[in-house]
Amino acid sequence: MIYGGVTAVAAYISGDGLRYLVEAIFSLLIVAGSIISSRALKLGNILRILGYVVALGIVAAQYFGFVMLVDELSALFTFLAAFLGLFASLYTVGYARAKFGNLSLQLYIDLFALTMILLFFSRYLIEFVVFWVATEVVGFFVIIYEAIMEGSKRAWRAGLRFLLVSMIPADVSIMTLLALASINYAFGIPFNNLFIKGVFHPAITILVIVGFIAKAAVAPLHFWLPEAHSIAPAPGSALLSGMMVKMGIYGILRVLSMTDANPEWLSWTLITLGSVTIIYGGLQALVQADIKRILAYSTTVYTSIMCVMIGLYVLSGDPTFIVSTYMYIIAHAIFKEALFLDSGIVEAIARTRVLENLGYISKIAPTLSLLALVSVLSLIGIPPTAGFLSKLTMFLSIAENVGSGGLYVVMLVIVAIGAALSVGYSTRYLLAHWGRPEVPAREVGIEKTSSNFKYMIVPEAAMALANIAFAFIALLVIPTPLTTLKAWLFQAYFILAMTAMILAITMLGFYQTLTRVRREAPWLGGAKP
Repeated sequence: MIYGGVTAVAAYISGDGLRYLVEAIFSLLIVAGSIISSRALKLGNILRILGYVVALGIVAAQYFGFVMLVDELSALFTFLAAFLGLFASLYTVGYARAKFGNLSLQLYIDLFALTMILLFFSRYLIEFVVFWVATEVVGFFVIIYEAIMEGSKRAWRAGLRFLLVSMIPADVSIMTLLALASINYAFGIPFNNLFIKGVFHPAITILVIVGFIAKAAVAPLHFWLPEAHSIAPAPGSALLSGMMVKMGIYGILRVLSMTDANPEWLSWTLITLGSVTIIYGGLQALVQADIKRILAYSTTVYTSIMCVMIGLYVLSGDPTFIVSTYMYIIAHAIFKEALFLDSGIVEAIARTRVLENLGYISKIAPTLSLLALVSVLSLIGIPPTAGFLSKLTMFLSIAENVGSGGLYVVMLVIVAIGAALSVGYSTRYLLAHWGRPEVPAREVGIEKTSSNFKYMIVPEAAMALANIAFAFIALLVIPTPLTTLKAWLFQAYFILAMTAMILAITMLGFYQTLTRVRREAPWLGGAKP
């Protein structure tokens, strides 16, 4: 009897018990580090970093086969949430001190990141529901933070819109799943073994999928996002766009895994709404004057592309569409967090986010502008960035199925239009850095040498580096069954990356030569230009 009890305890500790222990450790580290940061900043930073590293480490250990606490889908989203949370947390130290003069924002951002980590780290439906609601509640307070601190009416309106359009429909979705699964299944059966009968009854599907579409900010339930993302503090916007909207994508993927049905009409819903939002969101981004609203509308474009890829997967059964979806999830999370962090630094420097009052940031902070350029190139899809790899997988996956029907030709046209629009609104964002050359006579808001600036720019630099590193790492971990796609990606990516590198070296050499000639060599007739 004693031996049996010990065996049972050991089995529990090695499974859910170990997972709960790990959750408790990184949660306590993150929360404790956040609370004490206002009094002991260095110790607070160390504790928070350790907490995020533990979360990252346990996912990495699972990838290498040392532990198996959650399935692969949960592991992917957990890793992204912890990775983005780490750099958003470090960034908040400088941002909060520069804009608000205190670190009260720190706890909000860390709790926001932590609840998302716990949400994706959930193994059972009941955990998923609890942490989903917790994430939304904390997200609401992040959105209205300026209302709390400064009484901003716009922040209150953005928070209310978030509650009505994003939070309530999504909560109806998850509560419907909970009701269908029953309490016994919700507590005892992991996601990857959970089967829910009746999910794809038409009325039930409307309740479930519409809420997740709202969370992913796909039209017609997208209009909460521009206000929320533009009003929230920059690190909050980074997490909202980098991870929170992907809760909707995660929810859709989970629902698809809970049934063996193949609802064709559901795939057409995702494809239709996603296609409309790709064009609509891109056009809206083109006409925005606020740099954060440009980024916000571009988020609706990318989440819509993910929905379209999922819809095409359901319709065709081709796993290349799921690979493309995962690529987009990762690439968008990285470059969009980096750009929202960048927008916060731009605002701290210039004290405005309006394009017509910007354009000189590269004169004040050239390193910042170069980092922003890397992320913008990823948004456009230029090698050797993660954004290029995601767009390449998307086009290849659709092109492979062109012979199956006219739908795929239409989808090629739509995503091509979306890609063209991304060039336009990405260029508009860069005008904040490289627009008019003159610098206003008024004093800028933050000095490049200040500790606040360093806290803010280091996380953005890390995200820019990750943007390029992921592109090469991803080529090694693409599932081996997709041999054709993998071979194409290796060849195309290698050729284009080498071409980009050669062009960059050539342009650098030309610039250095021209500069040297202009400074040192006699020009025609002996006069220097």
